[in-house]
Amino acid sequence: MAEIVLDKVTKLFPDGAAAVSEVDITIADGEFIVLVGPSGCGKSTLLRGVAGLEQATGEVAWDGEDVSRLPTHRRGFALMFQDGQLFDHLTVARNVGYALRLRRAGRAEERRRVEELLALVGLDGYADRLPRTLSGGERQRVALARSLAHQPRLLLLDEPLSALDAGLRRRLASDLRHILVRSGSTAVMVTHDHEEAFTVADRLAVMRDGLLVQEGPIDAVWRSPVDAGTALFLGYARVLR
Repeated sequence: MAEIVLDKVTKLFPDGAAAVSEVDITIADGEFIVLVGPSGCGKSTLLRGVAGLEQATGEVAWDGEDVSRLPTHRRGFALMFQDGQLFDHLTVARNVGYALRLRRAGRAEERRRVEELLALVGLDGYADRLPRTLSGGERQRVALARSLAHQPRLLLLDEPLSALDAGLRRRLASDLRHILVRSGSTAVMVTHDHEEAFTVADRLAVMRDGLLVQEGPIDAVWRSPVDAGTALFLGYARVLR
């Protein structure tokens, strides 16, 4: 089974301060890891460094191969942003099939894959709709289907639910986990919402001030926070010293 290994991944600001400092994480095939932490802790910067959108040092390896010096489009990863970034002039089907057309997939293959993905994300019958006719949650489902179209080695999700209202965010978080488990995807998601993280993750990686302060299965991190700051962030009401 192929795994993703981050080894001492670091991103420095121009003044030499570390936005991300020597982060080590191993992500098993088919695993869903969530990076959590307060705003400005470095989690989105780490995600962008893994994707190749930020110049970071250290190693990002897939199945033993260092891909950290490859350009973004050759890493085999997919990145889904907060707003989905759909093409509003293209139908849902054309949005979902965009990556397949870039890879010169045949029309029959594209049609089959698009139908399969729309069914997976619960949007059967939406192929001919335009994005502007969809709700926020439906747009994010289309963006997720598009991200999965070419079966990426790793799916990177940068706060994909943050623009939605709280009730819809909770419902879609549960659906998101179900979709990714069914698709067999390996994924890393960034969020500042610990409840959202508990809903979707196999493992949590807690970041603060550019450092990875704790990482492990959800129940282990929840039962035994590494320090008071982590406990309070995860939702403990108070910490007694």
